[in-house]
Amino acid sequence: MRPVIALRWPGSGGDAVLIASDPRASIGHLIWEEMKTYPIVARASGEEVPIAIAGGAGDAPPVKQGFRMAEKVLFDLFRREWGSRTPMFEEFEDAVTEVERRLMARFRELREMEVPVSFQMVLGSVDPKGRASIYLFNDKGIAEPVHDNPGFAIIGSGSFTGGLLLMRLFGPAVRGTTGPSRPS
Repeated sequence: MRPVIALRWPGSGGDAVLIASDPRASIGHLIWEEMKTYPIVARASGEEVPIAIAGGAGDAPPVKQGFRMAEKVLFDLFRREWGSRTPMFEEFEDAVTEVERRLMARFRELREMEVPVSFQMVLGSVDPKGRASIYLFNDKGIAEPVHDNPGFAIIGSGSFTGGLLLMRLFGPAVRGTTGPSRPS
């Protein structure tokens, strides 16, 4: 399991959220590709409307369940409350609370059956005004906002070697300041 990196990228027209990973997974000499990022895009009046992007690390079944839970919550709110548009910052924050509630309930069920859960997920969005949100979900399903401090999240194995080294290259650009270390 290689790292998944999520970061808020400030720009002159507003923020962007970038979630990237190496899709390869391996055990010994076996190598395959895993779905580690998941765009959540709805359709309204024949147009695609970006809602969020998710990235996950850990055992594939809970990660895929996390992606689907987030998608269901976001699609439901998209249709019922958001007027078929990308959610505002505060609306996305409320949606994350609902995703958190569902993940916590599911993981509680699994633990009661003595099934260990290996799970991490990041969920990000950019509202119509250009304000980014990134939330980091732990193996209990609890979310932590990371969009302001530190402005990024690294999940999965290898985060201390490859992931943190990569983040050092980005330097202050990731945290919302400009400087000579900002990549062009």
